[in-house]
Amino acid sequence: MKISSLTLPLIFIFELSLTSQVKPPVLTGAERLIMYESHEQMRDSSSFSEIQWQYIGPSNISGRCTDVVAVGPKGLSYTIWVATASGGIWKSINEGVTFTPVFENQGTSTIGDLAVSPDNPDIVWAGTGEANIFRSSNPGCGVWKTVDGGATWEHMGLEETFTISRILVNPVEPDIVYVAASGHEWTQNKERGLYKTTDGGRTWKKILYKGPETGVIDIAMDPGNPDRIFAATWQRTRLKWNDPRTYENHKNNGIWKTENGGESWDRLTVGLPESKYMGRTGIDIARSNPDVVYAFVDNHTTRHRPRRAELAATTILPNS
Repeated sequence: MKISSLTLPLIFIFELSLTSQVKPPVLTGAERLIMYESHEQMRDSSSFSEIQWQYIGPSNISGRCTDVVAVGPKGLSYTIWVATASGGIWKSINEGVTFTPVFENQGTSTIGDLAVSPDNPDIVWAGTGEANIFRSSNPGCGVWKTVDGGATWEHMGLEETFTISRILVNPVEPDIVYVAASGHEWTQNKERGLYKTTDGGRTWKKILYKGPETGVIDIAMDPGNPDRIFAATWQRTRLKWNDPRTYENHKNNGIWKTENGGESWDRLTVGLPESKYMGRTGIDIARSNPDVVYAFVDNHTTRHRPRRAELAATTILPNS
């Protein structure tokens, strides 16, 4: 095809314009926190800081809620906390009649999980980064904590975990908290695993780790014995062109159990699929009988190998 001499300079100028707009990616949680601090400084010094936004529509939209926590009936409370995938945290004090945003000015708006302290409902832990891990999931920047019912928040570390799937607070010793990190969606990341603090979040110790591709996707605590914990691990790193299934080299999917608060772990295998057939697993303990544990396992098995005509354009099969 013949291209006129007038066309070439226009293409060249357009490419320069695109290049000048490219920004480097944010690769760490620490960078995200620095950007947040810079944003806070600009917000405080802005001449428009007193101007309030007013929502004018549309009214037919919604979004994903990643967690819902109801507080009560111990204190006859009507409080409900809601975590969202990209809209922060919302709080209702009237059983959901109205909600107020309480996490608007922190370092991220994507929430993976919430946990309310059993001995004080004003103490709430927020794990940032949606752990569902699909194309529209966003990474967070660690764990945050409020001690005044959401009026103020303090960053408590773990900013490189990227996504947090579950938080559990010890009902007897509330300064003991467990945080399950599912990790970075797209790359390997050594900050995956299960973390524990015994001093209210000032320091953290990783107590379960199965490699840079394996996160902890769910944890459950025995209500009568808080040292007895079950943890589900999920080996998964999403590819840019595909949502990977579980293959032969995935050895770390499974369920683990500790009887001593994470000092040691036993892998549970009886009655469960092999690791290569286990994907994301949800777990919970029956309140009526803590010896009954439920596991909801995505086993990734297929009825038949798809024919070429059945494949989507982005699907890549192993050994194909």
